[in-house]
Amino acid sequence: TRSVGNSTLTRSFLPSSPRGCILPQPSLRPCTGGALERRDPGDWLGFVQAADHQGSSMPQSALRQTVRERLASGWLFPAPHKVWAGKGSEHVCIVCGTAIAPSEVENEVVGPTTVWSHLPCYSIWREESQTYERVNGTDGTTYLAGLRQTVRDRFAKGTLLALLHDRSWTGRGVSDICVVCSKPIFAAESSQEVIGVRRAHVHLVCYRAWLLESIAVRQSDERSSAESNDTTTSKLLADTMNERTPKDLGFLVWDKVEQGRLFLLPDPKCWAGPATGQQCVVCEQRIEEGNECEVVGPDGPVFAHLACHTAWSLESQVRRQRPASTTAS
Repeated sequence: TRSVGNSTLTRSFLPSSPRGCILPQPSLRPCTGGALERRDPGDWLGFVQAADHQGSSMPQSALRQTVRERLASGWLFPAPHKVWAGKGSEHVCIVCGTAIAPSEVENEVVGPTTVWSHLPCYSIWREESQTYERVNGTDGTTYLAGLRQTVRDRFAKGTLLALLHDRSWTGRGVSDICVVCSKPIFAAESSQEVIGVRRAHVHLVCYRAWLLESIAVRQSDERSSAESNDTTTSKLLADTMNERTPKDLGFLVWDKVEQGRLFLLPDPKCWAGPATGQQCVVCEQRIEEGNECEVVGPDGPVFAHLACHTAWSLESQVRRQRPASTTAS
């Protein structure tokens, strides 16, 4: 099934694959199809004990060897200590590659990306992960950091483009080359295919690194765009002020005085200095460039552009010279 919004879409590439399922971004919440619910403890215990004997038909020795090789190659990240568990919902097990039936326990494992596993498969994965961590002294975050650096380097060289969305298919490998790490994706492995990008197949962990760096690029572009818009707006306001003629400013002052929104200046004197971003009392735009005039008014100091103050001073002088009966207060 397909998702709506920003959820990631998943499917299996096997002809006899189970139904499609939604693969959300990593989140600490149970699977919707088989999450643990309040139920009789004895009933749940019996279910777990029965399911513990199910899972992959592959011999444990072969499973352990597979997990060791995948941990060593970086294809599989070390299993975390805590997982979400519930009844199987037909997700494909990341360890053995078979579907997790409703009669089996399904573990949702949240790591660099979200994957699922049978209970027995997870137990083997966790045991081998503990051995791997003791030997290598890493919990998998180092490998993800290395992949993210690889993605950044390829972004800089132009050999890999940032993802425009987070929609992808996930399923079994397609015997292709990963577009991130350039290593083979074997048919027995799980992989992801980016929707809308031709032949964009990647390992699960590589996709996670690619997605995280793409999100960072998109956020950076949005910030740059916002800053550019702010600069453009400031420039337009400055250009507007420069293009205003004394006649325009004179009419603006006259109108504001008539409405009582601007008081008459007692004299043309004022304090002046570099612009500090105050709002001009005449044109109501911020004073970003040039000189800023400070005038002491009835309710405290107000500020104006030099050109605005000049027009205001001239209008005030004309009105002060009129007879008292016609002067606007």
